[in-house]
Amino acid sequence: MLGHHRGAVEMAKIQLKYGTDEEMRQLAQEIIAAQQVEIDILNKWLASHPDTAKPKPNTEAMQQAYARSMDVLNGDMVLGIADPVPDMAFARAMLPHHIGAVEMAKIQLTYGTDEEMRQLAQDIIDGQQTEIAHMQQWIVDANADNKAKETQGTSDNHQQSEQAAS
Repeated sequence: MLGHHRGAVEMAKIQLKYGTDEEMRQLAQEIIAAQQVEIDILNKWLASHPDTAKPKPNTEAMQQAYARSMDVLNGDMVLGIADPVPDMAFARAMLPHHIGAVEMAKIQLTYGTDEEMRQLAQDIIDGQQTEIAHMQQWIVDANADNKAKETQGTSDNHQQSEQAAS
């Protein structure tokens, strides 16, 4: 999760550099703030638990579950960042990234035994599901706005063509 959160912070910084949509820029700021807090919690926990490198009986099953969730996530993120509009690229890439974080947190709830990490996993699920819904709605709204603009542009062009023909 540590690397995953660092990736989200970097993606959000890219959004702040290139994005223009105020709603997505605000979401990027919120992602940076929330995930930096969680990065700090994870770093502190790792520093105070040096024995975490020792395998547990279910380590292999847990690793396979993480690998499966990451395989899906990576392909969807690559498709998302291919969008030429920076704000849409951010939303379409961050959406599967957050879905992946929720999946990772659910794996922690399945296999993890440390109560602090289990609570962090639940906090990640709760916070990121809200952001997932936000991005899903923003994408729907942005696509609807674009379709309306295209329709209006086509209508305007048709009217101009008719007027020119008259």
